[in-house]
Amino acid sequence: MIWDLFFATHEINGNYKWISPEIEGILGYKPLDLIGKNAYDLFYTEDSLRILRTHINTRTKSQEVTYRIRKKDGKYIWVKTFARESNNDDILEVTIKLNLLQIISYRLFGI
Repeated sequence: MIWDLFFATHEINGNYKWISPEIEGILGYKPLDLIGKNAYDLFYTEDSLRILRTHINTRTKSQEVTYRIRKKDGKYIWVKTFARESNNDDILEVTIKLNLLQIISYRLFGI
């Protein structure tokens, strides 16, 4: 079972344009902490190239990628992203999804 958890839009280069408030409950950041910042600064280094390839391929169709992203406390968590190009060619619409077990673990144990 997969659940939508938060949404974001960012430019192809990774700069966040908009982030839903739900991000704070999972990653610990307030949306304004990240607006204008680069999403790639939060990605686990070994995952960055794969994410970039996915974002480039989003120009032709929606893409899905699983990767690690850094929380405000410095810990990394696994997320699954569904990205698609918006009506504006330079903006990606991103949905971050977590399964129910991940959500319970983050809420109860902070992991």
